[in-house]
Amino acid sequence: MFFEDFTGFSFVSLSDLFVQELRPDSYYSFELDAGDQTTGNDLFSSRFRIQDLTFVGKENVLDEISNGVYSGFVTQYDAKTKSINTVKHSYEDAFDKVVNLNEYELNSKTEVSSLSSPTFSNYHLYSGIFPSDGIITRMSQLNSLLNRRIKFLVSGNSSLNVGDKVKMNFNKQKFSSNVGVNNTDKYRSGMYIVTSVKHTISKFDGYTMVIEACTDSSAIQIPDQSRFESKQQQQGELL
Repeated sequence: MFFEDFTGFSFVSLSDLFVQELRPDSYYSFELDAGDQTTGNDLFSSRFRIQDLTFVGKENVLDEISNGVYSGFVTQYDAKTKSINTVKHSYEDAFDKVVNLNEYELNSKTEVSSLSSPTFSNYHLYSGIFPSDGIITRMSQLNSLLNRRIKFLVSGNSSLNVGDKVKMNFNKQKFSSNVGVNNTDKYRSGMYIVTSVKHTISKFDGYTMVIEACTDSSAIQIPDQSRFESKQQQQGELL
């Protein structure tokens, strides 16, 4: 990955970005409570609370299939040896062999396994320069990362840089005031990499930032099937 931050230009691998230390001031949370109002003022209570959130990644399984996220097939032509080599990539097999931001795959085990057959093909014409398996693995990693992107507004922090690892915590909307109920969205929450930061200083809102961040995996294993049941199903009645 090639990018520029406050310290200059950086050219690092995704694994280096993923394994970096988590900043002590990089815990952002988004709550859907109706009475939760924050401002752009540098108050500690609202400094790390997300004020506005937009999902900008596609998060579309069909696009991910066509872009080679879950599987791929590369045909490599070697003009020197006059040979043709083929390399297959499987997201399911490669997930535990590469570094990821979180512990689990983007989808359920059953869905990932069903998508592991080659669905994306590519021709590699640079034999001896770029390894075929590295190219198709990078395509899978980049597409899985950039498809899970969010953009949010928070109070300003001039020390935050592109490439920093942050922890995001998302809370679901509360429909009751039950004390002690965990309303965290466990599938959306987790580790993210900052890909863009826009700083704004306003006379009315103070110092704020618009941050774009993305993640390539889930902190919790996504279940194979929904546990939703209607009252009729719970009572054994036929709908």
